[in-house]
Amino acid sequence: MNTIFDVFLNKLTIRRQLGIAVALGIFLLALLSSVAGSWQGRELVRSNLIEQGRHITESLARQSALALVLFSADNVIEAVNTTLNFPGVVSVEIHDSKQYLLLKRENIALGHFPVQAGQLNGTGKNDGAPSVAVLDAESPNAWRFVAPVYAQPANSPFDETKTPELLGRVTVVISKAALSEMSTGIFVSNLTSSFLFALLFLALIRFLTNRMTQPLNQLSVCMGRAEAGESQVRAELAGPKDIADMAHAFNNMMLVLEERAAEIHELNTELEGRVRERTAQLEAANKELEAFAYSVSHDLRTPLRAIDGFSHILLDDYTDKLDAEGKRLLNVVRDSTCRMGQLIDDILQFSRTGRLEMVFVDIDMEGLARSVVNELQPSV
Repeated sequence: MNTIFDVFLNKLTIRRQLGIAVALGIFLLALLSSVAGSWQGRELVRSNLIEQGRHITESLARQSALALVLFSADNVIEAVNTTLNFPGVVSVEIHDSKQYLLLKRENIALGHFPVQAGQLNGTGKNDGAPSVAVLDAESPNAWRFVAPVYAQPANSPFDETKTPELLGRVTVVISKAALSEMSTGIFVSNLTSSFLFALLFLALIRFLTNRMTQPLNQLSVCMGRAEAGESQVRAELAGPKDIADMAHAFNNMMLVLEERAAEIHELNTELEGRVRERTAQLEAANKELEAFAYSVSHDLRTPLRAIDGFSHILLDDYTDKLDAEGKRLLNVVRDSTCRMGQLIDDILQFSRTGRLEMVFVDIDMEGLARSVVNELQPSV
């Protein structure tokens, strides 16, 4: 899995990777902040609605005292209707101290979750009745508030403190539809504002990323041109300080490379000049050597021709006056003269080898050895 993820990242540019990472982080942060803000707002709205339900229940309890004393629903019907007109109130019940039902009204039109008092959690008993309205029970769809109803004690001329008489209790059921609607509105509002802020922040990050990656791309293009062999390549000193420092270091590196290339070119030019000079000197020396060899060979050939000519005359004109040993010696002189002439020709040929193409030929090594033996045999 890591290998696939690494391959995927390697195909993306730094700019694209930064954009994806920042976008994911910003949108995730926006979503989390929306959820947290919505939860906090929901808790605040819930507290306000519960406090409002207590006030409504206490108000109805104060207005129900006369009806419970007379046990007449007509005396409280107007207050009950007023209570049912409050948003979210779906049910109102009034019981006397003996748990007899005096009045029960339900407002289905205003309640998305009609809840009966008997369906809510709790026992409904009035043991140790509280002095104020309380949240008696809670279901997923509604709250049930209960408030005691007390009779107002008459003023005593003896300043006696009398305990208020418990006449009964009122029960008010308030739907949670308003809480759900307000929570949804808060969540949508928070989500919208968070995403708008995230988009603005993402645009800012994109601007900063472009400002950072654009000089990097330009520097990469300059490096590619330098790799292709182009000279006088310089990067623009733009962008953040560290990237500008990179471009400055690249320019200095290119300057040093160009100076070294110029030095190498100068050295090569100087070396080529020296080679041409040495070649010219060598050619002149070869010419002089060839002229000298030709002159020496010409000067050596003249006495050799004279020796060979006189030897030939002696053999032709004075044969009858020479014995066998004399003839043999003259023949040796003539053979030596021929070999000397061949040696001179070979020296001349060898002096021209620098200007001639090398030719490979087969040599009869056996014949060469025999000629050497024959040449050395008289001396042996």
